[in-house]
Amino acid sequence: AAIADGTVAFVDGSDGRVVAVAEVQEDPPNAMTFYSQWLLHCGDDSFVRMIESKTGKVVHAHSVTATAEAGKRPRCHAVDHVAVLEGEGMFVAAAGCLVHACCVIVDGASAEAPLCKLEHAVCAASPVHAVSAAPSSQAARWAYSIALKGAVRLLSRQGEHICELSMGSIVQSLVPFDHWQAAATYDGAVVMWDLDSPGHAGVQAPTITLKSFCGSDGRALSW
Repeated sequence: AAIADGTVAFVDGSDGRVVAVAEVQEDPPNAMTFYSQWLLHCGDDSFVRMIESKTGKVVHAHSVTATAEAGKRPRCHAVDHVAVLEGEGMFVAAAGCLVHACCVIVDGASAEAPLCKLEHAVCAASPVHAVSAAPSSQAARWAYSIALKGAVRLLSRQGEHICELSMGSIVQSLVPFDHWQAAATYDGAVVMWDLDSPGHAGVQAPTITLKSFCGSDGRALSW
């Protein structure tokens, strides 16, 4: 759990006891998710930090920034989205138009100190609004997806373009289940694509669009 002053508390789910507290930054994280015993903490300063859940200690920090030109500082954007790739030993994080896919390396002799190795980077033409990892049933076809202006793009573990799902509005959240990919939009609609339907290759139009008419953003979506 993270609060407004930037403090992150690790809570025992069985009794509500606070196990550890991490004071990472003065601002709350933009996104968090667990990778094994570590928490991936995404901040405004372009860093994804790995925090040990038992101690609250930051054990590694990875900067999602592009290589700077000679004599210039790298351009920093807030890391807003992160997802762990199922069974891959990797996570992907997005900051602005840039996506980093990182492999987590754990040395058996010092498992307390993992390292993040950049596997590949994807620079999109527009800001990334959401990221999701492929479910196990789809992992052989694609590894993760990113939501861009007017489209959801499916990519391989190596960052190669697999398929594009067309959109009419901006996505707030993105989540797959089995052969379905679902997106919730700023205007409250839920858009779904059947990835097993004909035309999966290339550009695919939505299979189903659900209109909520409630006038609220689709900020959170879950199966």
